[in-house]
Amino acid sequence: GAQSIVTGPTGTEFRYLGDTIWMSRDTTMTRVILRGDTATRTRFVHGTVVSSATYVQRGDFADQIAGIGADGESNMPTDARRPTPVAILTSERQMLESAIRSEQMQARMAGMSRGLPTADASPAAPREYRVSPNTRIVQHRDTVRYIRGCTAAPPVDTTVYVLFGADSVQRRSPDPRSFDRHMVSAIRQDMNASLLRERSAELPGGGATASLPSLPSLATWVCDVR
Repeated sequence: GAQSIVTGPTGTEFRYLGDTIWMSRDTTMTRVILRGDTATRTRFVHGTVVSSATYVQRGDFADQIAGIGADGESNMPTDARRPTPVAILTSERQMLESAIRSEQMQARMAGMSRGLPTADASPAAPREYRVSPNTRIVQHRDTVRYIRGCTAAPPVDTTVYVLFGADSVQRRSPDPRSFDRHMVSAIRQDMNASLLRERSAELPGGGATASLPSLPSLATWVCDVR
């Protein structure tokens, strides 16, 4: 049968079919196979296996019974019998469920005038998105620059990407390389998250998080400090 596909709010793509879940973001993918009381988690980077581990559930905990590294050799830790919470084994399953609920919520909000903000696909004028206190994204048409640092606080590290719709992206510098749609999704989500933070800041009283301990303010950016 065909795999079902859903994209989570952080840009992670989930595919699932039967007892198998694939979770992809950027250049990494995790495949989890859940069969009865056994879970096998395999991690890939650029399509190559870097680790794999198999666990057996025993009540609220699980024991690791097998593990291999990137070289295909066993890498069972010396404390492999140390109980692992079952919640860790089923984390991908829980994240998939959350992604499905988020997608359903977005579908209900699609007809609302103030739905979730979405970055322009190819802005005619440069558009800046603030990702973190020392990282910003500048997009002009299909070119996206991740800029870390600023001229007033060197060094400045700039990574340049060129988007090809939602299908693929090329990193032009440094170290030219092509990536698939998962990297496109991650870049787009970084921009969308910036817009969402801007909109949330406009809400009176700080929204639902007003009663929580305060976080360092994103209003002060390294590049704003002279």
